[in-house]
Amino acid sequence: MKKILILISIFIFILAGCGRDTSTVEKAIIGHWVEKFDKGKAHYYISENQIIELYKGEKTIMDYKILRSNEKKGFIEIDIINPDGDVYNKKLTFTNKNRTKIKAISRFKASSKNYESYGTEFSKEISELVSSYLSTVELKNTWTYVDDATEPKE
Repeated sequence: MKKILILISIFIFILAGCGRDTSTVEKAIIGHWVEKFDKGKAHYYISENQIIELYKGEKTIMDYKILRSNEKKGFIEIDIINPDGDVYNKKLTFTNKNRTKIKAISRFKASSKNYESYGTEFSKEISELVSSYLSTVELKNTWTYVDDATEPKE
């Protein structure tokens, strides 16, 4: 009987160690997330400093930087830099206790494109106007945790 209790205790201990780390919001965002749209879904694979987005078969690798987080309110705010140099701000707020659902609010932040190369002051003004407008637009979506993968399976 004692051996069975010891085996059960060891088994429970092993199972407890297999879960994902949700002790901080920085650790809880790591893994594979899915965001559903009307016309499909996007998969996000998040590691400690990189996000891989898989959407309609296209893979985009982006860096991100943590701006701030709040454990009490359960959110983290990050800037994502895409390969073109555009910066998007995302505020990710966990909406359940086990941190498997996220309300994502996205905003365009800045572009590295050099519109001055078009040679007119008008082009620069248009690009500033577009950037200013886009920074006011918020996209709100829900993400659902899938598993602990930090990159897609090939």
